[in-house]
Amino acid sequence: MVKPEFYDTVRMGLLSASFGTALGLLFAYTTVHGRVPGKALVHILALLPTISPPFAIALAAILLFGRNGLVTRRLLADGVGVDVYGLGFDLFGMTGLVFVQTITYFSVAYLILRGMLERFNPALDEAAENLGASKFHVFRTVTLPMLIPGLAGSFLLLFVESLADLGNPLFIAGNTTVLSAQIFIAINGEYDQQKGAALALVLLLPTLTVFLLQRYWVSRRSYVTVTGKPSGRTLPATVWYMRWPCILATYGVMFLIFTLYMTIVVGSFTRVWGVDYTPDWRHYATAMTRGIEAFMDTISHSRQKVTQLLAHWRWGRCRARGTNPLVYEELRRLAHHYMGGQRPDHTLQTTALVNEALVG
Repeated sequence: MVKPEFYDTVRMGLLSASFGTALGLLFAYTTVHGRVPGKALVHILALLPTISPPFAIALAAILLFGRNGLVTRRLLADGVGVDVYGLGFDLFGMTGLVFVQTITYFSVAYLILRGMLERFNPALDEAAENLGASKFHVFRTVTLPMLIPGLAGSFLLLFVESLADLGNPLFIAGNTTVLSAQIFIAINGEYDQQKGAALALVLLLPTLTVFLLQRYWVSRRSYVTVTGKPSGRTLPATVWYMRWPCILATYGVMFLIFTLYMTIVVGSFTRVWGVDYTPDWRHYATAMTRGIEAFMDTISHSRQKVTQLLAHWRWGRCRARGTNPLVYEELRRLAHHYMGGQRPDHTLQTTALVNEALVG
């Protein structure tokens, strides 16, 4: 019974973590070394998925690429006569789920890898170039190996976040069922709490496995450099074959993110998406009447969480349980960096990530 759901869950997590880490590395390298025009705008758009609800990307993807979407129906099917769903494309499944999970969570990898690249000592790159190495060879043999802890940590966090997410699978998974949705259905649909607890335990297995593999891979070698005080500057990528492909790819993803969020804005003013695109304010009238109670409850809940986090930060009590593990992981990494390279508390780190792997 659990077998297909378990395999689909692990597959979704591995694909989302791989693509999200690669996308985060692209944005981090472009903003730090690429001398990209509009660097501030790139940073803002990269952070948008972090500060928005996870299912917002799924909703926008359905409005654009669903069976009655603006791109798939209005532009392709009605415009040029190409029915992509008739050719085998289906957003509602593993493809769409991995797509929205990648866009939703790649910002985590971007923030981690950008911080590492900004603190990276450029003297290592300069020494390699003085020995005759090309820019790409320096990136492959010097920069990329030094980023292995950040890449492994980003992959782990994205894997855990993808497995624990519930909104996107409910929105866009279609016939693909993952364990987080199965746990929700077992508790709220079948009213079988014992089954939900058993599935939650099964969900922990891939999380702990990836965590142990990540710790083993990173701990096999040391990534500490002894080069004196860093200069505080970064070397730009001056060769065109490294700079411009990264910039163009980053701009392409930026345009996609901007289009997804603008679709949500325009859709909120549309009478019936896919049928009648006449501007209409009735949706906001409904939200301000029947939805005002839910809105106020959400604001109250968010205010309580922010107050708790600030209290933990003020008194130095940012603990694993009850604090967002992403915040805890970042604080732990910074403490490890600035406190003489002392080994972190793996028990607290494991507890934090296990807490994040649980649905809800």
